[in-house]
Amino acid sequence: MSHAVSVKTVSAKMISAHYMAGSIAYLIVCVLVLMSGNAFAGHFFHPQLLAMVHLAALGWISMIIIGTTYLLVPVILDVNLYSNKLAYFSFFSLIAGVIGLACTFYHFITGPLMQVAALLLLASIGSYCFNLWKTTTKHKAENIQADFIQTALLWLLVTAILGTLLVFNFSYAFLPEDHLHYLKLHAHIGFAGWFLLLVMGVLSKLMPMFLLSKTTNSKQLRLCWYLVNGAICGFLIDMFFNQGRLSIVCWLLGAAGISCFANFLYSVWKNRMKRKVDLPMNTTYKMLTLGLVSVIIAAVLLILNNNEVFLQLAKTYGVLFLGGFLTGLVLAQTFKILPYIIWLELFKDMAGAESIPQPADLYNKNWFNLQFTFYIPGLVLLIAGIILKSTTVISFGGMLLLLSAFFYTSNIIKLIRMNVN
Repeated sequence: MSHAVSVKTVSAKMISAHYMAGSIAYLIVCVLVLMSGNAFAGHFFHPQLLAMVHLAALGWISMIIIGTTYLLVPVILDVNLYSNKLAYFSFFSLIAGVIGLACTFYHFITGPLMQVAALLLLASIGSYCFNLWKTTTKHKAENIQADFIQTALLWLLVTAILGTLLVFNFSYAFLPEDHLHYLKLHAHIGFAGWFLLLVMGVLSKLMPMFLLSKTTNSKQLRLCWYLVNGAICGFLIDMFFNQGRLSIVCWLLGAAGISCFANFLYSVWKNRMKRKVDLPMNTTYKMLTLGLVSVIIAAVLLILNNNEVFLQLAKTYGVLFLGGFLTGLVLAQTFKILPYIIWLELFKDMAGAESIPQPADLYNKNWFNLQFTFYIPGLVLLIAGIILKSTTVISFGGMLLLLSAFFYTSNIIKLIRMNVN
């Protein structure tokens, strides 16, 4: 990312604000897990679970992703960000919308308050998608990363629109199918369309860059893009016109696409010139395995009927994907990306001087290690508690996750204070 200084985007302070807001949301989610263990014992359509899921998906993971893409997308495509003003509007409306939606879900206050929160989120996501779309279209040459990012933006917008319709459906009941039918669509489009495609697009550029890999073959990425998008489109068509009877075919398409991406990442790792891998990158590769486990669980869910085992496994699937795969990636990649952003802001005019620190020197590595020391067993206990229906085990898991969030947030504050000072 040596040419990052040549592209125009939001300030390092604005990107840091996304990380600070995201880390606070992560802390709150962990507190809610600790306090609301009983919510995991019932149906996944539980007010407190809905609050935690949306706070994690929007306030924590999406907040970090959005802040990061304001730098990475211009750098990856070598273009300027379309609008800084839209970025600021998106940030503040996202915070307001997430707070409103999480609070109204937690107490299940349907009606005007929840609807206003949903509209704020739709405005935030709409402005973000428009801003990033206009940014990516500045890049005229064919670029597989741009294709991943653009389609992820489209699926994010579809997810937000469907989510807004579901909020209004609480009060007006205008949707032809039952609420859970559309909730399934909403969740899977968000998981596979927004999160998975965006992660694939960004990692396909960052991994070879950070590992100094000689892998340049984009055929696997192109095939992956077609297969994953084909799976999502097939799932939509199947759910609307065939009641989900061909879901296994869609899963096979998606699994094939993920296999192509996994093969690409393996090739990147195998052909890397940087043999000694730092902590964030090493941890990132380990966290990718949680994504593969999530895919396997999704296949099992297709086989099971809506019985008690299905409900427990569905909650496990959601926790493993959001709280395991995506959270693990964010926890690791934060300390590859944010220190570099802060370093650029502080030392870009002093590059080459012997006395300046490197980006990896800006965060506390002991805190980074402690963050994962508590995170991994916390996640395992949370999942075990869900399967065993034990609120005690869930609470212990939540306690460890909270400690992980504390060390993560402490490192974020350390980096941001360095930039402010």
